[in-house]
Amino acid sequence: MKKLKEIYLRITGNPLLGYIPLYIFTITDYITTTEIALISSFLACSLTFVLVVVLGGRGNVHAALFCAVSLISISILTILFLIPGFEEIKEQYHDYSQLFSEIVIASVLLLIVSLKGRIQRYFITTIRSNISATFLSSIDEYIYITRITLYILLAHMVT
Repeated sequence: MKKLKEIYLRITGNPLLGYIPLYIFTITDYITTTEIALISSFLACSLTFVLVVVLGGRGNVHAALFCAVSLISISILTILFLIPGFEEIKEQYHDYSQLFSEIVIASVLLLIVSLKGRIQRYFITTIRSNISATFLSSIDEYIYITRITLYILLAHMVT
């Protein structure tokens, strides 16, 4: 049982786990309609959150940051989809339909990278007594992975 818990903690500590809902959104949006893609990505985001935070315990609360990009991006895409006429614009520019979602995701990634100091200050001031060096290093790792993902996404958008 202890071995399974170690494996589980190792898997939930992976920063790319939080990006799975975005992958699901991109794949299902390409195959089916946007409504189904948004619903499936919200379900995946909820499942990821439950696996990482609720089942992982209080020690894995910082892993919820990995789900933040997915949740914010999918929420913004939902708001865009609810704007009257957005579906017609998306259908008109069908060849560039994935570009809309990639621009939103890149904007959220850029916002998180630019707010690194504020994110760290927020966690230092709110959980002052429970802060540890590993917690701060996990935030640094999160920002580092976010920056790498942003560079890859921007390179993909240019090509």
